[in-house]
Amino acid sequence: MAITEDPTQLTHADLPELLKNDISVKVGGTDIDGQVRGKLMSKKKFLSIVQSGFGFCSVVFGWDMHDQTYFKELKISNAENGYRDILAEVDLSSFRRIPWENNVPFFLCSFREPEGQSLSACPRSLLERQCDKLAANGMGALAGAEYEFYTFRAPQAHHDNASHDDRNSSATAQFLQEKPVNDLPSLEQGMFGYSLTRPTHNQDWYYNIFESCANFRCDIEGWHTESGPGVYEAALEYGGIQAMADKAVLFKLAVKNISSKYGITPCFMAKPRQGLPGNSGHVHVSLCNPQTGANLLARDSPDPNPQYEDIKHLSDTGRHFLAGILDGLADVMPIVAPTVNSYKRLVENFWAPVTVSWGLEHRAASIRVIAPPTASPKGTRFEVRVAGADANPYLVFAAILALGLRGIERKLPLPIAPLARGQDVGGSEDKGARLAKSLKEATERFARRESVAREVFGDEFVEHFAGTREHEVRLWEEAVTDWYVYPSFLLLASISSRMSAAARTSSKRRQTAEDGRRTPPRRPNRTARPANVFAFASHGSDSADHEHPLLSIEYGGRHYANEQTTKEKRLERFAMASFGGLLIIVPMLIMANVPGKIASLVTSCVAITIFAALVTLRTKLGPHEVLASVAAYAAVLVVFVGLSLEKR
Repeated sequence: MAITEDPTQLTHADLPELLKNDISVKVGGTDIDGQVRGKLMSKKKFLSIVQSGFGFCSVVFGWDMHDQTYFKELKISNAENGYRDILAEVDLSSFRRIPWENNVPFFLCSFREPEGQSLSACPRSLLERQCDKLAANGMGALAGAEYEFYTFRAPQAHHDNASHDDRNSSATAQFLQEKPVNDLPSLEQGMFGYSLTRPTHNQDWYYNIFESCANFRCDIEGWHTESGPGVYEAALEYGGIQAMADKAVLFKLAVKNISSKYGITPCFMAKPRQGLPGNSGHVHVSLCNPQTGANLLARDSPDPNPQYEDIKHLSDTGRHFLAGILDGLADVMPIVAPTVNSYKRLVENFWAPVTVSWGLEHRAASIRVIAPPTASPKGTRFEVRVAGADANPYLVFAAILALGLRGIERKLPLPIAPLARGQDVGGSEDKGARLAKSLKEATERFARRESVAREVFGDEFVEHFAGTREHEVRLWEEAVTDWYVYPSFLLLASISSRMSAAARTSSKRRQTAEDGRRTPPRRPNRTARPANVFAFASHGSDSADHEHPLLSIEYGGRHYANEQTTKEKRLERFAMASFGGLLIIVPMLIMANVPGKIASLVTSCVAITIFAALVTLRTKLGPHEVLASVAAYAAVLVVFVGLSLEKR
């Protein structure tokens, strides 16, 4: 049917025929975080509102991705205006069917003010406004997106009659409420980028993702494993920038829903694992002539005298567009790195940019220029590598277009020299400004009165988005994280472990002594396993014989074993010798200044008692050894007391 082959030509008159075999329709729009919010409605209801739009609660712009209302009352949606309804306008060109939900029809919506004006905070509308500005200048934009994400095996649900179908994101959430995130197993182990073997381990899931995305109009050009445990990357098919943003948002939705059916939990956060690569959301952008399709970034012939060799094949338009992005990039960082976690990804040595930088085919710079001689003139484009997989695609593309168009309109020159291939980002040759190191720093710059973001987006959007990021920062600042908790519990658990081990060992040896035999100290099992810091972990085949109830604690990817190594034993013996020496010297000093025999004897008895207690608690000596140590110490004191009294 022609109307399904090209949804961009779909009209309201086509809908009854298109939906004749359906009883329901699904609709949705994106919030500021890029999450698709929507509902299922009857076909009758849908057909009645498709032309005029329908009311949608504005609370989706008044709360965060966890449905917690913002600390700061924002203009669009707040308690004072009753979280008013806004207008959801159906975009017929976005029609597709959801293959994993029995091919139910689906349409995307854009959000507007009740009177019909564009809503400043609607991500889809923000991109639409930038595309309109570009079109007014006789240009169009094409784009592509690449998303990396980690995959984890969802745990079994904790209830009777749990089945494979129960291994979904809800089961994962329950698991993480009870156990550390590092206990969640990756789908695969090891670093196997571009492996042709690893995908076959879960090939039903792997091929279902690829085929379902094609049927969902989110076509994948390339689909492979990336370097990291259970990490995959998808490159979406290049096309018009607005359609690409739709595909990017819906691709994430597809992966999450399809994976749930296989007991797999995908994770698009920027940095899920410490010490491993993060999840990038690289985007490719080029400008074109809407009538001819010609690439406007490419030069007809090489520039014989370019400022830099890297721009020899870039047009003047391309150079100004690049300069505009570089000039304003630092001011829009909360858009490309929107969460606290985003800045854990933007660190050196992980193929991630940390400065405002660019270079021809430089894969660590903020902007990688792809142009001749390494690409064809038609394929000339810019890869913006700052964004993570957690960023909202609509906002990312809108920011790139807004900054680039500003550079064209102002004819901005390139602010910095390119990085040559092989030169390190953040190194001595990198003259670019340092990107923000935290969401708080980035948001403060974004919200400044002189910010480029205010110039290209307007105050209303900047105030709203800055308010949402300030909310994120406040949640982080008020959170008590494991980074603080683990060391404290580590200390408590270690002390408890040693005292328990000493008590059990002493009791055990007393029992064996009564039987007329001595049991040598058992060497602790050297095999350490991760343990929840809030629980003691046993190890071995017979728990009754364990000397160490807590074998190890995992924190930050490292195991802290509290077995007593040879070095630790030496330190303990040294400490005991120091204690002994101290307890000899102190009574001597006291008795030298305490008159009377009784006072001297009392002081000596107290010192002997303290010494005996310390020997018992801090060593694993048997009772005979303790008595011998105390007797020797007492003899020294008796001699000293006698000498002291004789002098008096």
